[in-house]
Amino acid sequence: MTSGRLAAIMALALLLTAAAPPPSDEVSADANMVVRRIHFDRGPIFSKEDRERLSWLPLGLVDVFHVDTRYYVIRRELVFAAGDRIGDEDLSESARRLRSTGFFGDASLEVVPVVADTVDVIVHTREIWTTAVNVTYEKFESELLWSAQLRERNFLGTARSFSVSRREDADRITWSFGLGDRQMFGGRWRGNLNFADSDDGSSSAWSIARPFFRVTSEWSLEAAYFNGGSRPRYYINGDQYIRPQGSFNSARVFLNHRARITGGAVWRVGGGVQISDQRFNTEAGLSVLDAEGDTETEVDLGAGVDENRDLRIPFVHVSRASRRFTEQRYLFSMGRIEDLPVGLETSLELGWATRAAGGSQSGLWFDARQRWIADRNTTLLVVGGGSRGLLGSDKVTDLRASGFASLYQSLHERMRLVVGVLGATADAIDRDQVFTLGLESGLRAARFREFAGDRLVRANVELRWIYTPGILDLATPGFALFGDFGHAWFEAEDDLRISSVRGAVGFGFRFGFNRGSEEAPIRIDLAWPVLYDNGRDGAVLSIGTGQVF
Repeated sequence: MTSGRLAAIMALALLLTAAAPPPSDEVSADANMVVRRIHFDRGPIFSKEDRERLSWLPLGLVDVFHVDTRYYVIRRELVFAAGDRIGDEDLSESARRLRSTGFFGDASLEVVPVVADTVDVIVHTREIWTTAVNVTYEKFESELLWSAQLRERNFLGTARSFSVSRREDADRITWSFGLGDRQMFGGRWRGNLNFADSDDGSSSAWSIARPFFRVTSEWSLEAAYFNGGSRPRYYINGDQYIRPQGSFNSARVFLNHRARITGGAVWRVGGGVQISDQRFNTEAGLSVLDAEGDTETEVDLGAGVDENRDLRIPFVHVSRASRRFTEQRYLFSMGRIEDLPVGLETSLELGWATRAAGGSQSGLWFDARQRWIADRNTTLLVVGGGSRGLLGSDKVTDLRASGFASLYQSLHERMRLVVGVLGATADAIDRDQVFTLGLESGLRAARFREFAGDRLVRANVELRWIYTPGILDLATPGFALFGDFGHAWFEAEDDLRISSVRGAVGFGFRFGFNRGSEEAPIRIDLAWPVLYDNGRDGAVLSIGTGQVF
C-alpha cells in the first residue's frame, strides 16, 4: 500500500469517528439546593500545625512572603453564586476549576444544610508557592540542550502570570518573555502575550479568549495571532538537513456554540477563519548538515519550494466534550488530584482553502482529533489520534495522521506500570515539520533529533515507584526503570526493519515539592543504548520537568 493511501485511510477513519452523530439521551438536572451564602476557608501554605511539627524549619517566613489568592479570584472560578440552585455537578465542576488554576495545593467544596433545600457552601483551598524556577539539562557528547525559566502563576494573588526563560539547543539560543491574565474583564476572559528573541530570528504572539466557563456553557470565542522568523531544520535527504531562513505568520478567529447536552457529554458547533503565510528563502550556498551537525556539502534549491504558500481558510467545527471525570493521582504529578475526562472527546474542523481571498492553494482542509479514556479500578487506558491536511484540487499538502495508546496499571499503592505506543504517517509533509526521535523526543540515549522522517513508531515503558507518604509532607520522591524504542524514517528512502529500531534502557529519579506550584515532577534520567551503538561509552544524562510520556 502506498504512503499516500495509508495516510488517507487513517485520516478518513478519524474523520468518520469525529463526525459520528450524537447519542439521543437528554440530560437530567440534579440542581436541588439553593445557596444561601458562600464562605471561604483559605488555608496558608504552611498551617500552624505544620510550623509546630517542623519548628526547626523557617516555614513561617514562606507564609510571610507569599501573597494569598484574593477572595474575588476564588469567587470568579465558581460556576455558581449565592441565590443559585445547584447540584453535585456544579460543586464538582467548581472544584475542578479551582484545581486547574495551579494556585492551590488542594481545593474542595463542602455543603452545610441550613433549612429545607437551602445550604451554605464552604470553599476550602490551600495556598501553594506559585513562583517556580524550571531547569532542563540534556547532554550527548558535546551536544548540550538546556533551559531555565522563572515563572509566576499568580502574581500578588491576582490570577496574573509572567515568565522569563532562556533555552539553548543544537539549533538556536532563545530568550522568551510572557504575560498572562486568567480573569480579564471581570473574570470570564483570558489573555496571553509572548515575545521570543533567538540568534536566528524572533517572534511575537498574542491571544484573547472567552473559553467555555463550564462544560455546559453556551458559547466561547477566541482570537490569536503569531508572527515569527527562524532557521528551522529543513530535511532534504534522510537525516541531512539545511537551515534556510523562514518567516511565518498566522491568525485565527473562532466562535463556538453549545448545540446539545446529553447525559454524558456536550456537543458543540462553531466556525471561524484561519489565515497563514509561510516563506522559505532557499538561497544559494546553504550548508548541508548531517545528524551530528557536521557540514557535508552545500546546496542551492532554487527559489521555488512547496512549503512557500498562503492559506485562507473559512472553517466549520463540531466537537464532543465529556461531562464525566475521574480523579487520579501520580500519573503526571506527584500527588495532586488530576481531573481527567472519561469517555470519548472528539473534534473536527472542515474548511475550504480558497484562492479567491488571496490564498495560493485551494481544496478541502481538515483537522480531526480524538481521545478516549477508560477508568477501570486499577487500570487507566488512554487511546487517541489525529489527522489533518489539505486535499487540494491539484495535489495533497501536509497530510498526516497519528495514533497513540497509553496504559497506566497500578501494581501496588506505590508502584505503577506505564506503557505507551505511538505511530504516525504523513504524505507531502513540510520538510521543516517532520517527525523526530531523539534525546528530547522519546529516545533518551540518542542525540538531539537523531532520527527524522515522514514515518514514526515509538514505544515506551516505565515501572514507576513513588514514596506516597512523602517526606515530612514537604516533598515526594520516586524512582523509575524505563525502556524506549522506536524509529523515524522517510518512506521514499527507507523501510521499517527490525534491525533499524533503536532503543534505550535506564533508570531515573523523580522528585515533587508538595507545597510548590509545579505539579510535574523534577526528572533525572540516565540512559544507555540498546539494539545499536550510539558511539558513546557512558550514559546519557537528562534533567527536566515532567514525565517523558
